[in-house]
Amino acid sequence: MGMGNQELLQGLFEPETASSNPDDVQPIIKDAEPATPPAKPDVPKGVFTSDDGEDPQPISTAEEFLERFNEEKKKGAIETVNNFIGQFGEDYQEAFEAIFVKGVNPKEYFGTYNEIVSFAEMDLSDEGNQTKIIKQALADQGFDPEDIEQKLKDLKTMVTLNSSN
Repeated sequence: MGMGNQELLQGLFEPETASSNPDDVQPIIKDAEPATPPAKPDVPKGVFTSDDGEDPQPISTAEEFLERFNEEKKKGAIETVNNFIGQFGEDYQEAFEAIFVKGVNPKEYFGTYNEIVSFAEMDLSDEGNQTKIIKQALADQGFDPEDIEQKLKDLKTMVTLNSSN
């Protein structure tokens, strides 16, 4: 029995292979629904976010899409880093922002941080500690070192004058 076997082909067309009378067969006619034009491709809502909670601006060019896509990548990276650093507490977030966002030298940041912590633990009844705090406060206000020294002399003079009364 090969591919062109007559007996096989003849068996397919014989009446015993049919299960009903050919005259009883009804044609299948289905009314087709009217064709609708394909929808215009659009950027789905929710793919891009907006800062103010409003719907994002529509994107009409490939350049706008690329720009928006890059903005979203940046937002996602910032959020991921903030979530990761945030698990360690506020001090870590402040250090990360100062060093990696604002570009502060880590040695300067941690040196200043340690000075602030040591200021908080200082004995303010000691005149030397009082002088350090005043110097730092004046420096933070933008005074030059010469001006700071002059202000300290003026303050010491005023304290001396007040105590002699």
